[in-house]
Amino acid sequence: MAIQVNGTSVITNGRGLVNVTAIDASTVGAIEAAGVGGSTVFLGTTAITSDVDYIDVNFAAGYRAYRIHVEDLRQTAPSDVKKLRGRFTDSSNNVVSTETYIYLQAGNTSATRETSLWHNSGVYVPAAVDSTYQTSNVIIVYDPLDSSICTSGQWHGIGGYKETYTQNYTGNGMFFSMERPAQHNALRIYINDPTARIDSTSSGYSVWGIK
Repeated sequence: MAIQVNGTSVITNGRGLVNVTAIDASTVGAIEAAGVGGSTVFLGTTAITSDVDYIDVNFAAGYRAYRIHVEDLRQTAPSDVKKLRGRFTDSSNNVVSTETYIYLQAGNTSATRETSLWHNSGVYVPAAVDSTYQTSNVIIVYDPLDSSICTSGQWHGIGGYKETYTQNYTGNGMFFSMERPAQHNALRIYINDPTARIDSTSSGYSVWGIK
């Protein structure tokens, strides 16, 4: 038996939901919590307001995957030929620095096993003194909070730097997986040179959770 509201069917004889014009926030939350629709939820933006050694992108509970946009990073060193690296933190929030990162760069057929993501390569980071160049990265991380699965994902970016008077832009991309299953609470992003920090003029990063 179909159900009508003010003469309009909302449930058909075939038990289908029709003609629903609005759903309240509690219902939306219940549907998403049930895993219906594989929804993507914006979790927020974090601004960078001071010089820092690294940024930790924390993984909020309740999601299978996370999409991270890192925009307009700059570094403090006057020489702007520096690159980004990444490491995960474990379930105790300690940085994983062992040789357990496996990644395959775009265009390659042999994977690399190293102590970090982008260990000897990466996306260029411009110096803070040069406002012309930007670094943009899109990172997707799958199942980092599930200790029974190897954390995996993709990292793609493009960056610019100035060498003498020449303007250079380079892009890079990779697929990655941790060697063993483990829980990872955050992705730490930093610069591959200990003399350089992430500059306060950098924009920041945004995170989406995927059900």
